[in-house]
Amino acid sequence: TENRAGLDEIAAHLRDPDANVASDCLKVLYEAGYLRPDLIAPYVEDFLALLTQRNNRLVWGAMIALGVIAPLQAERLFVERQKIIETMANGSVITVDNGIRVLAGIASVVEEYNRELFPFLLEHLRTCREKEIAQHAERISLAVNEANRADIPLPLVTLQTVGPTLQVYGTEEQKKKFLPGILSGDIHFAIGYS
Repeated sequence: TENRAGLDEIAAHLRDPDANVASDCLKVLYEAGYLRPDLIAPYVEDFLALLTQRNNRLVWGAMIALGVIAPLQAERLFVERQKIIETMANGSVITVDNGIRVLAGIASVVEEYNRELFPFLLEHLRTCREKEIAQHAERISLAVNEANRADIPLPLVTLQTVGPTLQVYGTEEQKKKFLPGILSGDIHFAIGYS
């Protein structure tokens, strides 16, 4: 059920001097947002303010919350895209993972936003760590549309399925042979089902 007064009280504690209280309240909000993003979308300014905190848990928690509401708050978040990108550049792995989700969510809503953010997302995919490619490609796929589909030099099946499988189960010889080509876009795989 929707309890706006209760959510407002929880959101007010995002500014609690005790970082543990603030972090717990942030987690409650983004967990609620997983179920109903519209319930936490009004707190976009609170989440953006947390991106400048010194406490890493608050920063990545805020990025998770922003990722949940990005499609609903795309206009507001597009204005803050540079702050989001800078936070990612200085943030933890969790911050980066969810920052990609935020930017893809923004890019998925308005074509103008997509034209600006999609090249950044693709460049990130080209330069991120190998073990992050599958997860980030999946998050970026939200922003893929007919207008930019041709810009994707790397096939998603290869990135999301074959590459991660090789990383976990491949021999060292297979990894050396195939992974660099997958990352450069020179090797493409297809999977056939019958």
